[in-house]
Amino acid sequence: MKISMKISKTVKTLALIALSLCGMRVAAQSIPNASFENWTTKSSFLGSTTTLDDWYGMTFKLASSTVDASKPAQSKDAYDGSYAATISSSTMNRLVATAVRAFLVAMDTTGVLDSLLDVSKPSPGIFTNATISPVPFLVTMLQLSAMLSDSTLSLSGTAGLNTLLSFVSTADFGAMFNGGLGVHGVPHRLTGYYKYSVGSNMPDSADQGAALMLCLATDTTDTAKGPTKVLTGGGLSLLKAASEYTRFSLDYIHFADYYPDTVVFIFLSSLNDAVNGTQLTVDKLDFSYYNVDTVKELTMDSALYDRAFFHWARSKSFLWQIAYGPTGLSVDSMEVFSSSQPKCTLTGLSPQTTYDLYVRSMFGLNMYGPWTPVCTFTTPKEPCDTVRAFKAVRLSDTSAMLRWGADLSRGFTYHLQCALSGDTVLFVDTLLQSDTFALPSLLPDTDYVAMLQVICPDTVSAWQKVAFRLQPEGAGIREREGNWHVAVYPNPTQGSFFVEIPEGEKVHMTVYSLSGQCVLRQDLSESRTSCRLPGPGSYFIRLSSEKGSLVQKIVALP
Repeated sequence: MKISMKISKTVKTLALIALSLCGMRVAAQSIPNASFENWTTKSSFLGSTTTLDDWYGMTFKLASSTVDASKPAQSKDAYDGSYAATISSSTMNRLVATAVRAFLVAMDTTGVLDSLLDVSKPSPGIFTNATISPVPFLVTMLQLSAMLSDSTLSLSGTAGLNTLLSFVSTADFGAMFNGGLGVHGVPHRLTGYYKYSVGSNMPDSADQGAALMLCLATDTTDTAKGPTKVLTGGGLSLLKAASEYTRFSLDYIHFADYYPDTVVFIFLSSLNDAVNGTQLTVDKLDFSYYNVDTVKELTMDSALYDRAFFHWARSKSFLWQIAYGPTGLSVDSMEVFSSSQPKCTLTGLSPQTTYDLYVRSMFGLNMYGPWTPVCTFTTPKEPCDTVRAFKAVRLSDTSAMLRWGADLSRGFTYHLQCALSGDTVLFVDTLLQSDTFALPSLLPDTDYVAMLQVICPDTVSAWQKVAFRLQPEGAGIREREGNWHVAVYPNPTQGSFFVEIPEGEKVHMTVYSLSGQCVLRQDLSESRTSCRLPGPGSYFIRLSSEKGSLVQKIVALP
């Protein structure tokens, strides 16, 4: 049987993903006969045989009999106690090898063994805590070996790794193994001590032994196929030549969506089918599993209208997963993200909305602790904005631009009012969703005041005022020296009024309503001119000539 050495690259890749596993709290779980002290000796007319209790080799079922091949031998060279278990690679007797191959090929319905199995080469010694059915086991191992030997498959890349995981996730491990160690938690680590020697006249680098941990779960999703055992994860430790007892360790690496219920340990004396006489001795195994970390002291620090802040007690987890959503959603339907610190900030929340939040620890690839009890909170209402940086810019003799710091992303409405300074009558009163507003058709050389407030969903802000004065007409025409006598009368009036100007002067007259609308334009050359207003109200009369300009208010009575 050939197992490619490339499998170590896969294990290293997966180990990087679960780098922080070694820091978790763990508890021990006993393996039956883990120090290999219990052996059973049976006598027959062929002689006595000593069998290691609770451990097996490769099991062949011939009719009603069971033959346990490659079973471990008893060794008194123990690390601890009186005994250890030893396995060796060896080449079968030619006649026995032919019979075994014929049996295996006959039992194989896939045709894989017929093309790939060569029993004339050395076979590794193997022992395990489960009975192995050789045909499905060898078929799967040979298929895996052929895939790993494919030079086109790069296990360091995502595609190659996904191919490997897809292969092992679809194999029926229940057909290969019977028994194993039942577990009721998350596996953590297998440790033990070993000695390893390569065959005679061979360099130490010619071969390696291996310790494997295969973790299985019962899958019942395929009702037509029935329950099957699928691989949820495992670990591998390659055992190099060691003349003295050396400690080995292999960590569980998880890549499934559910936890295992059975663990199978397998020891191989060889990974090279060309080396004969390798010997692996194993003693004093220990197995541990995780005490799954539970998130404690989940606390909400504060909540704003669109975000909330949380923290919880630090633990040995290296990641935490957070799920949140409006109250009533199931966890599976919520937004989920991860945090490397025992705190998180939720953003993009809606004001005056009730949410549920859960947190759980993450301590491996797809390995999680339980969700916390639900944490329910309600965001407060959205606060009203304040008017910021309100000012008048780009002043001319007839226009101005109002500008302010608007929070347009929140959709607030801004209420603007504008009037002549000291006048209670408004000529601009409008609602805006912008940060600027142009004021046209104003009066030159005139004082104005503008007021702005924010209208929020259930309140309004305080008014903010800005006062400004426009430039004189013509960007600052000044009166000439001397008096410029004009008269507008009567004021107030019933609708008609007179304008008197100096003899020989040419004056342009413009009349504006309080809203800034021009209602009358007229060139005056007579010393006395009669004019009529369009209706009752207040108006501004602007008179301009080469000598300058002036503005006068006039009121038309009803």
